[in-house]
Amino acid sequence: TTETVVKPKHTGPVMCLASPSNGMFLSGGQDGALRVWDCYNDCAANSNADSQHRPCKCLYALTGYKMWLGSACTDFNYLVSDGGENSIIVRDYSVLENNAEW
Repeated sequence: TTETVVKPKHTGPVMCLASPSNGMFLSGGQDGALRVWDCYNDCAANSNADSQHRPCKCLYALTGYKMWLGSACTDFNYLVSDGGENSIIVRDYSVLENNAEW
């Protein structure tokens, strides 16, 4: 068995993954949550990390769906996701002063 090192994990199956940049990824779950993960910084800091089990940090847990997420994508200004309730959510981060930090 393999124990996950990615926390807080989704409470149901992961339905979609997207990687907007090296070391960052988005996961959308059947629990209706979209999570933004940073795997690069923690991996670089932990040089003893097993190559198959890299520690990741959940930066954001975004909610808004009552059902599962189908897909997600971002250009670091907008985060677009769709889900099982036939809707699309567009989150606008372009107004943030330092959107390179997210």
